[in-house]
Amino acid sequence: MTRVCRCCNTEKSLEEYPKDKRWRNTYKLDCKICYNVKRRSNYNPEQRRDEGLKQLYGISRDDLNSMYTHQEGCCAICSAPLSLISGKTKKGKAHVDHCHTTGKVRGLLCTKCNTLLGMAEDNKETLQKAILYLDRSQDD
Repeated sequence: MTRVCRCCNTEKSLEEYPKDKRWRNTYKLDCKICYNVKRRSNYNPEQRRDEGLKQLYGISRDDLNSMYTHQEGCCAICSAPLSLISGKTKKGKAHVDHCHTTGKVRGLLCTKCNTLLGMAEDNKETLQKAILYLDRSQDD
């Protein structure tokens, strides 16, 4: 079975069209090549970052930049240099840290410190026990 792509006006077999996940056994109107070209041209990483900040944390890019400036471009826990752009520092991109209960933004963290808090599930007792454990092991 064939179909004419609405973008390139070329007749192609159905295998050359992406499936439409919204409807069972249906295909998109644009062939895979045209569909991918269109998607790539619409991709705007800056806009996606802004939308993500607003949706996830309720902050704007200006809020993020002011936090970054207030923290002098460093992680709020370990003081490692941070970047607002991926791949610019050894510790990676700045992560927006927030309380999972209240949703309140606390600051910017490096990947390791953000993971540390996440693994401890923001539990102060767990983190204090970890400190005591490290202190005991250093006494030996």
